[in-house]
Amino acid sequence: MTDEVESRLGDLRKTGRKLREAWKRAAADPVPVDTYPASREEAYIVQDAFAEGLEDEVAGWKVGATSPLMREIDGHDDIIPGRLFNSRTWRASSCEIPIKLFPNSRIEAEFGFELLRDIKPEAECLAGDDVRDALLLRPSIEIIGLRHAPPTAASASARSLLVVADNGSACGCIAGDPVENWRHLDLKNMVVGLSVDGGENAENFLGDYRADPVEVVAELANHLRDRGFGLRKGDIVLTGAAAIPQPIRAGSKVEIRFPGAGTLRLNCV
Repeated sequence: MTDEVESRLGDLRKTGRKLREAWKRAAADPVPVDTYPASREEAYIVQDAFAEGLEDEVAGWKVGATSPLMREIDGHDDIIPGRLFNSRTWRASSCEIPIKLFPNSRIEAEFGFELLRDIKPEAECLAGDDVRDALLLRPSIEIIGLRHAPPTAASASARSLLVVADNGSACGCIAGDPVENWRHLDLKNMVVGLSVDGGENAENFLGDYRADPVEVVAELANHLRDRGFGLRKGDIVLTGAAAIPQPIRAGSKVEIRFPGAGTLRLNCV
């Protein structure tokens, strides 16, 4: 390893530590321009450094930008993975969260799954049918937000890579009660009802805007394989927003209805 490469790795890991400290303070800090990740590979170095020193067990993974159309609209060139952590993961269909941990955040209705067995890194590429029997549906909420202050002058590519580096914007997760009999449900076309404080339902992402949630789990498994990771029994996997994300604040009351799969209720206190 040359001195230049070692210096660059040091800068990227420093950025990961900076994002980690912002996570602990529930803050968003500027990232120096010279430490922006310049590629997906560099963004994952930052993301891994963020997680390594967090002293918090990984509860699973989120996946964003799951459909080609959503990637095109938002300026991403691939899926956006990020880790979920136990300290900010709740497993219940009704709960309260301390909003001080999630300033300036939004919530997403997601088709979440719990892994019933390990999906270890494999040589072959997995498809949805390869993982379907390993999944237990848990209708979920993802809380999204950033630990970095988004740079207004940066290119779309630079902003995208910063989101990847910043744990894929993952902040927290509410994994609802398990749904044992779920395989007859058409998750790709299900219309979910997401409302905040009794307001109108958020518009759903349907058609080409939404990927098949089971295929997303397979895509994540393939992605993690290339990074040397696997999925573990008990992990939660979130498969992308089913409707337009909605902002939350102190006092917000969220209700999300998944037809045939239950209702989630969340109070922000």
